[in-house]
Amino acid sequence: MARPTLSVAMIVKNEEHCVADAINSISAIADQIVVVDTGSTDRTVAIARSLGAEVYEHTWQDDFSIARNESLSHCRGDWIFVLDADEVVAQHDLSRLRALTETGDNVAYRFVTRNYGFNSELTGWVPFDPKDPCARGYPGWHPSIKPRLFRNHPEIRFEGRIHELVSKSLDRVGVPAVLCPVPVHHYGRVQMPDRFKSKQRHYVSLSRRKVLDNPHDAKSHFELGNQLHELGDYQGALDAYRQALELEPGSSLLLADMGAMYFKLGDFSAAKEVYQRAVELDPNCAENVKNLGVTLARLGEYSEAISRLEKAAKLQPDLFDVHRALGTVLEMIGRPQEAFVQYRLSLENDGPGTFALERFTKLAIELGELDGASSVLRDLRKRYPQSSAIANSLGEIAYRAGRVDEAADLFVEATRLDEHNAVAWNNLGVVYVSMNRLKDAVDCFKKCLEEDPSNTNAKANLIDLRKILSSS
Repeated sequence: MARPTLSVAMIVKNEEHCVADAINSISAIADQIVVVDTGSTDRTVAIARSLGAEVYEHTWQDDFSIARNESLSHCRGDWIFVLDADEVVAQHDLSRLRALTETGDNVAYRFVTRNYGFNSELTGWVPFDPKDPCARGYPGWHPSIKPRLFRNHPEIRFEGRIHELVSKSLDRVGVPAVLCPVPVHHYGRVQMPDRFKSKQRHYVSLSRRKVLDNPHDAKSHFELGNQLHELGDYQGALDAYRQALELEPGSSLLLADMGAMYFKLGDFSAAKEVYQRAVELDPNCAENVKNLGVTLARLGEYSEAISRLEKAAKLQPDLFDVHRALGTVLEMIGRPQEAFVQYRLSLENDGPGTFALERFTKLAIELGELDGASSVLRDLRKRYPQSSAIANSLGEIAYRAGRVDEAADLFVEATRLDEHNAVAWNNLGVVYVSMNRLKDAVDCFKKCLEEDPSNTNAKANLIDLRKILSSS
């Protein structure tokens, strides 16, 4: 029996910065790569053709489903895999993906898309080791799930002006969509900020039209809310989520998103109310319990905040930032030893977040926990060898422990890893003063102030040092 053939379907526009990565990531297992271009003015088409893709021109009609279905119409393979220009499949997953097409089952496959970025507030955020080559230096990702691999069937087509899916057509033809273990890596936020913002505004426009087309569809309002949230229009997002909730009143997810918008708008009382409703609907959702705890802390309800945060930590011990939040509240109410432990857990579970790292280091010095802190930071450095902040924290611990030469080496390393690390430049200057390397210290304080003109420590240090030099 002949091996089933696989077509890859893509739609693109002005993707010269990433389209080659996408095509190269999948070409080893593809029998055909179809690229439908919706009006590129850069080198996207030329790059795609040079890599062996079949490129078809299509006039953009403000509807992603129309463009997607145009790409499907040119596919000749037994199976179709849908990929975007800013997405890749890891090379070690290609054989697993190809094996999915060799089953005789009448199924389609849903894939988890790992959307890489920096926004740890997104629902489902997963911290990631930046050393992993798939991360490309990003600290984490949030998931989305959708069908991407299905048999080439004339009735399996996309629907929806934006956030288009084949799910409804799969249901109509009786093809179940099962989750597969192969992730797709999405690097859409790597593009230039202006281009990304322009793309977001366009998506908002399409989402508004989708709402007009489907005014009674909660998902359309929800998607509009997500787009407005990404643009920073928190009030607009709140209004969209509220509309969705009216159509789907039992959704803890929508309540959680509303709570996040109220929180960002500074209305903590309203955020508390909707988070409480979300927790009542789904008491085992650690993310909602954590967010309720953080909100209670903002309202000064510290005892209840600690109770909620501790529950969230029990429900999901590796939940991103729950330990940092606990540490913050415990420190605020004068329980530094317990806060120190929570900051340590935050570093071990979530990686070197700036706030947790700074507070952990300062409390280690105040509490005299230098040896324990040094051990934690050394282990952390093995995981994140390129972190300037960790090297700086290790330097502060070493200096306080009297290991001046070691501290100097660590601060030098911190400034080498990040020449814009103003704190490390100031710290290096302080160490050089203690080593009587006064001119070198002056240069360090100046460099600190170049990077951070508001650094009061460097200003004071430079003034004092200049007095010493002028009197010598």
